[in-house]
Amino acid sequence: MSDKRGFLVGLLIGGVLGAAFAILYAPRTGGETRSRLRERGDELRGRVKGKTDDVLSRAREKAEEAVQQGRTVFEERTSRLRDTLRRTGKADRHDPLREALEDLEKKS
Repeated sequence: MSDKRGFLVGLLIGGVLGAAFAILYAPRTGGETRSRLRERGDELRGRVKGKTDDVLSRAREKAEEAVQQGRTVFEERTSRLRDTLRRTGKADRHDPLREALEDLEKKS
């Protein structure tokens, strides 16, 4: 992890230094250079926003899948518990397991 972080920091510093040298030695006027920098900044902002939107979209999809899988497991387990209680005859008596199952079903 620290190797990746070091690489990214080096890449960032190199990019900033490269941009500074390019600006200092550019054959354009200050106004032209600022205009190009503004355009490049806008392009970069658009690319970053697009990537961010993609990542957020995928994260939402994965979260929705996880929630659905959790619901499915919950429903399967409560169904198995209900069947077990019926088979053992505890579904008709005062039983903490039956009460817990009823509480879970009310919450879901």
